[in-house]
Amino acid sequence: VLRSTVPDPQHAISVPLFDGWEASTTPQHSTVYLGNGRYTCADGNQCIRGQFSIEKDTIQGATAKAAADTAMPVYAGQIFSGVTSHTDSGSGSITVAGVSGYATRWHIRTSDGTQGYVVLAAVPARGGGYVVFEGGVDDDPAAPDASVLDQILWGIKQDGSAGSST
Repeated sequence: VLRSTVPDPQHAISVPLFDGWEASTTPQHSTVYLGNGRYTCADGNQCIRGQFSIEKDTIQGATAKAAADTAMPVYAGQIFSGVTSHTDSGSGSITVAGVSGYATRWHIRTSDGTQGYVVLAAVPARGGGYVVFEGGVDDDPAAPDASVLDQILWGIKQDGSAGSST
């Protein structure tokens, strides 16, 4: 259930915030960061069942697909340490805030047996490069359903304010 929206002034968009998700103070690399389900991992560190963020900096690529496919292994490895394998879970074209791009979607497995879903969407940015929208959820009964990542992407809207639109 949609609870509210979170503004992203840099990209002149608003991002849907669903029940169970919290908007956090944005880390230095993100304009928006959403999280769901904090818990203590097996290694004693703090983990999160679901996350979604929008990067401040654009990435380069010959196409949106090339940009997303190149960035995905790095991002997947940042949120799921020790990725040992992945399968495609429906990669393809996507429209975010009215702009066509590409979303790479993986189901991953890690060295400790953890499984999860990761999405990384690249959408052309005004001024060149690609804006990166990225998210992941654990493949676990306590985690949000993986479909919420696409619900967030599809729910992003232009907010009409000044800024460097997507």
